Amino acid sequence: MCRRWSGAPTVAWVEFPMDEIDWCGPGGEPQLFHSSARTQRGSCPLCGSGLCAVDDGYANVSITIGSLDRPNLIVPDARHSHARTRPKWWEARVMHSGNGGG
Repeated sequence: MCRRWSGAPTVAWVEFPMDEIDWCGPGGEPQLFHSSARTQRGSCPLCGSGLCAVDDGYANVSITIGSLDRPNLIVPDARHSHARTRPKWWEARVMHSGNGGG
């Protein structure tokens, strides 16, 4: 579902506790819709950009790293949650440059 929703072969996510998120962008809180029986996807109500995913009954929200103001502050680890369903030409690797700037 992530590939269809994002239009990309993979999506980098970071999780935060839902009650610690302040949606401070010009669009405010994301517009949510159920993309499956238990998952809601959130998009910017102004431009439609994909921002997050929320699973029913889960205390965290998954936010796309690329939608953050300072994405370089988040460095993903080497795990890839859907490696078996990746496009066969895709190799998921994380390059650690040591550049933690924003």
